[in-house]
Amino acid sequence: MNYTKIVKEEINKYEETELINSNQLFLNKLSEIPEFTYYKILERMVKNNELARISKGLYVIPKQTEFGLISNSEEKILSLYLENNNGLYKGLYLFNHLGLTTQLPKIIEIYSSKLDQETKRINNFKIQKINMKLDMENTQYIELLEVLENYYKIEDINHNKFISYLKKSINSYNDINLKYVLKNKKYKKSTIAFLETILNKYGIKNTLKMYLNRTSKYKIPDIEISYEPTQ
Repeated sequence: MNYTKIVKEEINKYEETELINSNQLFLNKLSEIPEFTYYKILERMVKNNELARISKGLYVIPKQTEFGLISNSEEKILSLYLENNNGLYKGLYLFNHLGLTTQLPKIIEIYSSKLDQETKRINNFKIQKINMKLDMENTQYIELLEVLENYYKIEDINHNKFISYLKKSINSYNDINLKYVLKNKKYKKSTIAFLETILNKYGIKNTLKMYLNRTSKYKIPDIEISYEPTQ
């Protein structure tokens, strides 16, 4: 059996610059090949410029252009790990995207449910696995909790935009969605207490006290917000 031919035939089904997850390809299509042999074939293909290694377990077929071989693009990475409710931004890029700060990160951080390992670094992207359904509602609450948990770390935070963001985020608050997020991702109790304080100030009913110890005092930001209920 010509293992090299079999592997190349499967690899060549991918488009140029399309991301290839070697582990998934092996398990789904090529598991009859000895694993050691499979990865040796991939190594030879990389040496022969038939394949380009982006990071551990991630490859592409290089595209030949007048500028040389192009192994990947940011769009391809974002398409794989973000689109179709597969992920969301986190960290400084998220805070900038929300208009809370003008600071820009050198590394773009992402949560993704498509990742098959805990973390992965690809070029300027740092991707972290998240184990939950990422529909619009759940994503909204994850973003809110990320902002609250990192409030002290956001440099030059725009207070007015922060308040506007809070009002927009809690306008359609739903305990069920938040409980789902907190069940599947751990946040500090001080973060939950921060959110509870905000919801209470706006007169929004919630059950966040169930996550908190009433005898504990949590360090939360003392922010000035409007006490008028959201519409």
